[in-house]
Amino acid sequence: MNALTPRVPGAPAVAVALLLVLLAGCGTTGGGSGNSGSVQEIHLFGLPTALTMAGSSVAGGVGVRIYASASGGSKGLPLRQGTLEILLFDQSPTGLDAQTAKPLKIWSFAASDLAPYQSSSLMGFGYQFELQWDKDRPRGRVFTVIARFRPNPKTEIYSTPAAIAIATH
Repeated sequence: MNALTPRVPGAPAVAVALLLVLLAGCGTTGGGSGNSGSVQEIHLFGLPTALTMAGSSVAGGVGVRIYASASGGSKGLPLRQGTLEILLFDQSPTGLDAQTAKPLKIWSFAASDLAPYQSSSLMGFGYQFELQWDKDRPRGRVFTVIARFRPNPKTEIYSTPAAIAIATH
């Protein structure tokens, strides 16, 4: 560090917290088959608390970033076909089976509608969403968000669940 570089108090703690946030919800439940260029894994990164939307003083939604990758791939792939869904469950992820549980809310995006949410970084292509739950507000203090990608009608690929808290004042 040189004399012109300011030292930020708590920077190591912030870096560790950021790493934990990025790892939350990162994982895969594979499905389907395909070549090395096809999407076989979905990774969801969620903020640890619900979002307060503009003009409101209460939590009204959730912010997530989603990456799709080939099995063992390290870069996010663009979604060119199928449907990406974000599922909101009104419970913690403990004991949750996303394939059988009924979501409180589902946000659904055809691949052709994802361009406004897409960005590219060193991690590859990803999709960032700020989603409002409107009347489907979770009742508990912790809820779960899971991404589901349907590349075709017979295949579903799930992310690992991300637990998100609703801050109380």
